[in-house]
Amino acid sequence: MRPISKFQQNWLYIIGIAVLSLLVINFSSFIKILLWIWKSFSSVIYSFVVAYLLNIVMMRIERVFEHFPNGFFQKNRKTISLIGTLIVVTAFGYLLIALVVPQIYSAIQVIIQEIPRAYNLFVRYLIQLFDKNPQFQELLVNMEVDWSEVFRTIGGVLTIGIGSVLDVTFNIVGGAFTFIMNGIVILILSIYILIDKERFFRFFGRVCSLYMDKKTVNRLDHVVDVVNNTFSNFVVGKVIEAVILGGMIALGMYLMKLPYAVMVGTLVGAINIIPMIGAFIGGGIGAFMVFTVSPLQALIFLVYLCIVQQIEANLIYPKIAGDSLGLPGVGVLMSVIVCGSLGGIVGMLLGIPVVASVYKLLCERIEEKEKAEDLQV
Repeated sequence: MRPISKFQQNWLYIIGIAVLSLLVINFSSFIKILLWIWKSFSSVIYSFVVAYLLNIVMMRIERVFEHFPNGFFQKNRKTISLIGTLIVVTAFGYLLIALVVPQIYSAIQVIIQEIPRAYNLFVRYLIQLFDKNPQFQELLVNMEVDWSEVFRTIGGVLTIGIGSVLDVTFNIVGGAFTFIMNGIVILILSIYILIDKERFFRFFGRVCSLYMDKKTVNRLDHVVDVVNNTFSNFVVGKVIEAVILGGMIALGMYLMKLPYAVMVGTLVGAINIIPMIGAFIGGGIGAFMVFTVSPLQALIFLVYLCIVQQIEANLIYPKIAGDSLGLPGVGVLMSVIVCGSLGGIVGMLLGIPVVASVYKLLCERIEEKEKAEDLQV
């Protein structure tokens, strides 16, 4: 790559300042252009995202066939891995729809039915507790709660993020039928991307080599590797962790004869996808469901949940994901808070691997600087 002269650098600065000024002056028009570009290329972007997620499974299947001797499996390793990936993802989606979704729906129904009853029991307890205070007792007796309005409000708050995403999606695709067709097109395009992924990698490498020096190319390759490993290990680790945690909770509750074993196990496993706070939310909801049957059994459930979480966090998850994040606990918590406020649950899920990748690269850069300073000394 030819070095840029001082004259060319000055012109680049002038052009950059001019373009930035135009963007600031015509900011609304710039936003409209960005929205138009997103509308035009959204299907392609979604296809690359789906292809990346499918490639996480595909790469692991390909590694299995690397140990096979040369022959049919080696020659058709990519095709067999892609077919195996589609089978695994389809089976996982079927289990999610057939088993997890109905259990979560049943759990929500149980919660909606039991909350008013638990509230009435609590009010009766307060009335008995304040038997020497008739004014307060009268206040409690006259206190009425419109539970249908309460649940409607809670449902509206919980579905703000999901509803906005669905609204945007349906506005982009223009209706339910087009949405389904668009999903099929995205899946087909993502399969073609996976088939030609080596060609994409070679093309990207050639472009980088043409316009960047070797040192920059190597650094960019390292950044891409760090981000890819962090994201893939995080996604696989969270899914396997959710399945194992939900299974352990359901099995333990069943053996201890606790109520709602399958429901609570499914709920805890599904909500555990939310980093840091997911297990606490699922555990709290599960404890409330068990509490409506027996307070003592709810206490037993909470003790068992704490034991399972410690086993899962200290023994199982490190074996599954290793030190894939390398992010301190306070960093994970800050990522959940900040990214969750910006993008909801999706922001939480994407924010942690992004922050972890930046943290890893920053630590590596600091270590390089420290070693260089030590050598100079």
